[in-house]
Parts: sequence; C-alpha cells; structure tokens
Amino acid sequence: MNIHFLNYIIAHVLVGIVPVCIGLMVWVRNRRSYLYTTFLLYNFVISWWGLFTVLMQLAPSPAVALFFDRIELLAIVFIPSTSLHFTLEYLRKARQFKPAIVLAYCLSVLFFILVFTPYMLTGVSTKGFIKYFTDPGPAYLGFVIIFSFLMTAVAFAVYISYRKESEPIRKQGLLYFLIATVLGVVGGSGNFLVPYGILIPGLIPYGTYAVVIYGVITAYVIVHYRLLDIRVAVTRAGIFAIIYLLVLGVPFWVMARTGNGWISTIFAVLLASGGPLVYTYIRGRAEAILLKEQRKYHKVLADFGAVLSIIKDDNKRLFGIVVLKMSEVVDPQFLAIYKYEPRQKAYIRESVLSTEETVFGEKISEASSLVQALKEKQRAVLGDSAGKEDIPPELMVLPFFVAGELYGFLIMGPRKNKIGYSLDDVNVFQSLAIQISLALENCLFFEHRRQLEQITRQKSIDNLTLSMGHEILNPVFAASLPLDTLERLLKTDFKDRVPEDIREYCINVLNSSFASLMRVKKLIDSVKEFSGQTSGEFTEISMDAVLESFCVLFNVLVKHDSAFFEKVVEPGIKLKGNKIHLEEVFMNIGVNSLQAVQRNEAGKKNLLLRMYRKDNEKFIIKFTDNGCGIDSAMLQDIFLDFVTTKASSLGTGMGLARVRKIVEQHGGKIWAESKGLGQGATFVIELPLLGEKK
Repeated sequence: MNIHFLNYIIAHVLVGIVPVCIGLMVWVRNRRSYLYTTFLLYNFVISWWGLFTVLMQLAPSPAVALFFDRIELLAIVFIPSTSLHFTLEYLRKARQFKPAIVLAYCLSVLFFILVFTPYMLTGVSTKGFIKYFTDPGPAYLGFVIIFSFLMTAVAFAVYISYRKESEPIRKQGLLYFLIATVLGVVGGSGNFLVPYGILIPGLIPYGTYAVVIYGVITAYVIVHYRLLDIRVAVTRAGIFAIIYLLVLGVPFWVMARTGNGWISTIFAVLLASGGPLVYTYIRGRAEAILLKEQRKYHKVLADFGAVLSIIKDDNKRLFGIVVLKMSEVVDPQFLAIYKYEPRQKAYIRESVLSTEETVFGEKISEASSLVQALKEKQRAVLGDSAGKEDIPPELMVLPFFVAGELYGFLIMGPRKNKIGYSLDDVNVFQSLAIQISLALENCLFFEHRRQLEQITRQKSIDNLTLSMGHEILNPVFAASLPLDTLERLLKTDFKDRVPEDIREYCINVLNSSFASLMRVKKLIDSVKEFSGQTSGEFTEISMDAVLESFCVLFNVLVKHDSAFFEKVVEPGIKLKGNKIHLEEVFMNIGVNSLQAVQRNEAGKKNLLLRMYRKDNEKFIIKFTDNGCGIDSAMLQDIFLDFVTTKASSLGTGMGLARVRKIVEQHGGKIWAESKGLGQGATFVIELPLLGEKK
C-alpha cells in the first residue's frame, strides 16, 4: 500500500471522528449557546466529509464509490456556509452580516440539489495515488470558486477582528483562532483541486491533518482558551495525534509490508488496547511539567482557605484579606468583591483591587444575568460557562452562599500573565469559595454574639443607671426638705428677728440651692426616662416634650465639650410615635455631631437644630454641625449596620443604623448631606404629622 495513500486514509479517518467528537464535547457544555451549536454543525459536516471519503476509498466498485461520493458532497457543499456562520458567531458579528449568512446557506442548498445531477459530478476515477475521486461537472467549478471566496472571507474577517481588537485576552484568543483558520483552510482546500488532477505535493494528503488540528485549537479557543493554557491544549492535541497515528497507521503499514491480515489485526488490537494508557501516562507527565507553577499556587490557595475559619472580625476585614491574598497569588488584572444590600436590591462593591476600571462598576442588580447564573449554578464559574451573553467570557466569579442565599461574590479578571484559567483552577476556586462562605457565617455568628453582649451590657448599664438615680434622688429629697423649712421660717417666725437685708440674702441663697437640687432631680429623671424600658407602643406625643427631655441631657454634653448649641424650633408639632425612641434618635445624632466638631480643630464648634413643618402632612428636623464632614462616597452607607467613619474605639457602626430603623418605624426617612470632608454635615429627618398614615 502506498504510504501517501495510507496517510490519506488515516487523515480522513481522524477527520471523520475527531471534529464531531469535539463539537459534541463543546455543545454539551451549554446547549443553549448559539455559538456552540453552530460549532457543532460545522464540525458535523466536516466529519461527514471525512467519513464518507474513507468509505469511498474502501468501495469495492466505482458504482459504490460514486454513491459514497454523492453522499460525501451533500456535506461538503455546506462547509463554506457553516464555516462562515460559526466564524461570524465567534466574532460577534452574526447579526450584522445575517444577509450574507442566509445567502451562503441558499447557495449550499442549490449545490445540494445539484449533487444528484451530472452538473455537479459525472463519475469517479483514480487521481494519482487516490483510488477514487470526483470527476467534476460544470457546476463543481462554480462551487470551488464560491468555496474559495467564502473561506478567504472567513480568514480575512478573523484577521480584521484581530487587528481591531484592543482587549489583550480577546486579542490573543483571536490570534490563535486566526492561526487555526489559516491551517484549516489551507490544509483542506487542496482536496478541491484533486478532481482536476492537481495533487499538490505535501498538501495532499498531509494537509488534511491540519483540519483536525483546526478543530482542536478552535474548540479550546471558544471554550477552554480562558480555561486552559494554550500550551496544554497544543500538547494534548499533539500527543493524541501521535499516539493514534501509530494506533491507526501501524496496522496498515504491517498489512502493506506482510500482506497478512491476521498479523495486522493483532497489532491493531494491541495498539488499540494500550493506546489510551500510553496517552494518559504521557499526557500526565507533560502536564506535570507545564502546570508546575499552577499547581504550586493551587496549594497556596488551599492552605489559605483552611485558615480562613479563624477570622472572627467583621466581613469587611475578611473581604480585605481575601482580596489581598488573591491578588498576590493569582495576580488578576482586576479583582472586586460584591455584597448584597437588601434596601437597594443589588450587590454593592465592598472591596476592590484594580489596575484598570472593573467591568461591572459600583453596583450589580440582583436581577442581572450574572447574579441569576450564580444562583442557578451555585458554584464558581467562568463568564462563558455562565451561559449569559452580557457576561464577559474572561471573568472568573466565586459565589458566597450563607444560609442558602447568595450573600456576595468575588469577580476576577484575566491574569496579567495572559495564561487562561484551567478547569483545575475552577475546582480550586470553588473549594476556596466554600471556605470563604463558612468564614462569612463564622463572622456573622460572632458579630451577632457581640451585638447580644452589647445589648446585655447596655441593659446592665441602664439598670445600674436607674438604681443610681434612685440613690441620688434620696439625698436630693433629704436636702430639699430642710431648705424648704428654712425658707418658710425666714418668711414667718424669723421675719422680725433677722435684719431685712440678711433675711433677703438668705432666702435668695436658699432659692438658688433649691433650684440647683431641682435641676439635679430633673436631670436624673431624664436619665431614668432615657435608660428605662419601653413597650414600643405608639401614642400621641409632642415634639416639644421630646426636645425638652433631649436638651436636658444634651446640654450637659455640649457644656462639657465647650460647643455652641442653638435650636430653632417651630412649636406645637405633634405625631404618633414612641417618645423614648425619638429621644434616642436625637441623642445618637447629637453625639455624632459633637464627636464630629471635636475632630474639627479650626474655628468654633457650632451645632444647630431646626424643626419646622414642611407642609400639612410632614415636618422636617435638621441637625447641622461644622465638623469634619462626610465623604460623598459614604453618604449612602453611613446608615448601614456596622458602617462607621470613626475609629473603632469611638463607634461600632450601629448608632445611625438604629436611628434609620426607628425613623422608618415612624413612617419617615432620614438622609445625610455634606459637601465633603472638612465641610460639616447635616442630618435631615422627615416625619409625618399627627393623623397621617405611616
């Protein structure tokens, strides 16, 4: 058997098997993907061509060979149209060039019909070392011209897209796709000259192997390029081709040399049995060398995930640690963590480390395709495997689930070294995502416990305050009684015995002392009221009474901090609410403002409280200070749980969150206004007047 004919058969056997297998492997990853479907269709017609070419060469007679040739051509006429369709899908230009795709398919259908007529082929005959090949009819030349035009257009379209692409990862993928396309077009096109007796040396039969290589590289480009280092793809394809070239080729060679079918059959059985084992062993050794660095950082990430459970701080610190470690080990172009915020019904960016602008920005809606894909798959995914068109395919996303709900996720861009993410990477990142989810549950548990401890301590302090109030009031009452008695005696029994000027002086002193004692009593009563328990029931209350109780306590703090406090209040405002809770609102905001002016070293420490009716339904409370101000990026976040602009020793981030909840319970809303750091701040509360629905 001629060695060239042997390679011709082997090459077409590979073409008949490999492309359709690759197409199916790609398609089952995401059956809804239009790109994967067109890739399967393209590979199917190529395998059809390869399979029936082999059957044509093995035909016992020219009549049978002609039958197989017609069946073969039924698929060949669709190669240019399916190639154009798939390529434009990959280049994301299928909609733009839809008329061209439709025209290409119409031409394929026309030639499909002509296959059954002498216009396409008149018979089969020997061409060089090839036993049977097409004798072309007049329409065959037209098909060759259209084939050449469309395949050249395909290669040119890939080249133009490669030149125009600016994103590095996408550009590199296009480069590999361009190389594969040129290999496939050049390697396969030589077969269309054979009907005219032109057998280009080297290209026929060895160029047909390039069609197999095209399928392998293209599959990895569209599915695994960002999943797999291209070195691994080429290595696997090369090992596969060499091993199975031996498996298929040696029996044919033995048959040609010995003419003994039994010996060639024995060789075929032995090689077919040992081929997969040899392929697996050699592939494993090669990948161990190529992926040495990758497996090294996999171990680092596994060790990192194992120690995350010891973190007991808030999730912000946990996210910060994760971002820094992933940046150090994986070194992506950008990295960001998003956490769910129920009030905004979106995932808000918490931590970010980037050398360029991230893809999704500050906020991602819970209705977005990315979030829906994460909820559906519940594991680490790459953008292209998420099955959503608006998700960039080069992204790696790690979801965090707490109590079965998507609490947040980490988004990583492509690596700076341009090596794609492997399937092993996805598995390692999934394990890390589970460890981060457990660490988040741990942080939330300890945070909840700290809250309970804080509430318990506060209750203890409140009880102690009430007890101390009682203890202080007892001597106040004891001191007030003799003062009252002395004043009464000076005005009655001692009126004539004590000189007038001395008597008036003593009465004034007694009145002053008595007023001081009453001021102490009023202060203690306010402290007891503020520290006391409340049923939470809403009753009709006057804002004048709320402000009076608040000012008794707040004026002491203002005086201690040497601040200037002014209030401009419209009297007579009433609402239905809880007096103690509203006092808590004023006290929290007031203390925040006092701390803000303390951090402002320049000028006076001014505080201004204003309250007025907005209209017949609502009234406004404004608390303004000239303190350190609020960064514009924090204005929306300061009312969230555990968010604070102060040092950890000064605040827990719960005060303003508590204020927001109380205001919302009263049917109102609260927001902050500030021109920036060092520009002071104003807290604005809007509440409904008495009688309005809350």
